[in-house]
Amino acid sequence: MSIRKKLILSYIGMILIPFLLFIATSFLLVTFFFKDAFGPHTHTIWGRNAAGETQQFPGYMSERNKWLDGITLFAEYDPDKLADPAFLQHADQSLQPLDSALAVVRGGRLLFASAALPAEGLAANLESSTAQAGPDGSSQEKGPNGWGGPQLAIGGHSYSVERQPLAFADGSQGAVYFLTDTGRTVRFFRTLVPLLLLALLLAIALTNGLLTALVSRSIIPPLRELKRAAERIKEGELGHELKPGKRDEIGELSDAFEDMRRRLQESVRLQLQYEDNRKELFSSISHDLKTPITAITACAEAMRDGIASAPGMQIKYIDMIHKKAGDMDRLIDELFLFSKLDLHRLPFHFEPVDLRAFLRDCAEDLRLNPQNGGVRVVFAEADGPPVMADADREKLQRVVTNIVDNSLKFMEAGSGAAGAKEIRFTLDAAGNAGQVTVGVRDNGPGIKPEALPHIFERFYREDAARTPGTGGSGLGLAIVKRIVEEHGGRVWAESVPGSGTSIYFTLNRSSGPVREEGGANEAGADH
Repeated sequence: MSIRKKLILSYIGMILIPFLLFIATSFLLVTFFFKDAFGPHTHTIWGRNAAGETQQFPGYMSERNKWLDGITLFAEYDPDKLADPAFLQHADQSLQPLDSALAVVRGGRLLFASAALPAEGLAANLESSTAQAGPDGSSQEKGPNGWGGPQLAIGGHSYSVERQPLAFADGSQGAVYFLTDTGRTVRFFRTLVPLLLLALLLAIALTNGLLTALVSRSIIPPLRELKRAAERIKEGELGHELKPGKRDEIGELSDAFEDMRRRLQESVRLQLQYEDNRKELFSSISHDLKTPITAITACAEAMRDGIASAPGMQIKYIDMIHKKAGDMDRLIDELFLFSKLDLHRLPFHFEPVDLRAFLRDCAEDLRLNPQNGGVRVVFAEADGPPVMADADREKLQRVVTNIVDNSLKFMEAGSGAAGAKEIRFTLDAAGNAGQVTVGVRDNGPGIKPEALPHIFERFYREDAARTPGTGGSGLGLAIVKRIVEEHGGRVWAESVPGSGTSIYFTLNRSSGPVREEGGANEAGADH
């Protein structure tokens, strides 16, 4: 889940969860405080009233409202009942535990007042407090504590006043006043409201803490892990692997950071490998150049010191100097070519090439070369339809030449009937629909399996079957590999010790027209 969704859900939870907790807490509090409204009166919440009896607020309100309803009914249907002293005394005694009182006014004079009310000036105060009564004589305004009538302060107590007009049987008019001390109600709400507010604050705090902890657990630990990983990278420690991140933005960042670490580690590894290869290259170049230079120096010193005084001996030394100088020149040329291939600075000029005709010409050139006397060259697929491939003709010639030179250099008497050395070309156009495979096979001693994967590495000449005494720069097959890869193909070798070696490479097919052999040989030349 993304961090954005987590934050949105946490915001919703910040509102919804406290609300639900507040509702549940309020329900429990109301159930607790109003227990007598739902069951027997078995629990006391509030203090004792004036009569010393314990009373719960909901029960108290229920009894108070019953008396108010009864007084209202008497006022409407039996007003003379409210002029009966016995009934009024009984009502007064019943209302005292409820912190309520009665007052009856008849013809402007106080007819009855509960014992808790002072009789002096009471009628005037009651009339004054209910001056806002409606046309029917009933109160229309609510007091500040939510009661159904105005407020009246008497003897240090605040009363809520409910007025009902009376029409006695003798035709006189009056009113009955139902007064309720608001102190108990105020105390109740002063306790209940803070508890509800406290429950709301606790619900908000609890929800905020839990949601903050949950969201933080998905954000802070991964960030700390990223910080530690960055510090390790700063110190050069690239081997510490980050665990896969969760499916959120920080997880994506962690995965990207891990990918960067792996790339950086691989880059450092390649850099170190390149440095080792550079050192090895310098060492190999120095070794390969030192050998002909030593020979040239020795021949020159021999001629200078008069050791080679005979004309025949001098010619022999001069021929050796010429040969070693040629070896150095070829080595430098191959180093220059390999360097440009390695830096991808050698231009390639691709064109459709008929590989069948190309290999046929290569085989013919090898047969006509006097230096290849005793070598049997075979190309069994010389006849057939053209096989077109996109190639740089000159670079392709270099590939074939390097492979053949490498085979001739290390090839011993083969397994033919006459013990002759043999070079065999193959052309496979039926394998991969998009590529053509060219093969060059010799019948030499073969290559050991452990050395086979390394023969395309530069300056690799450590195999016992291909001893350094045979000469060469050690770059021939490395150049082959780079040129074939620039053509979009691949090169590999197959060999069985004692049965010869086969080197194969692939080229991409071409749908271009057949080119005539001959003048096109210079089309791709660039050096």
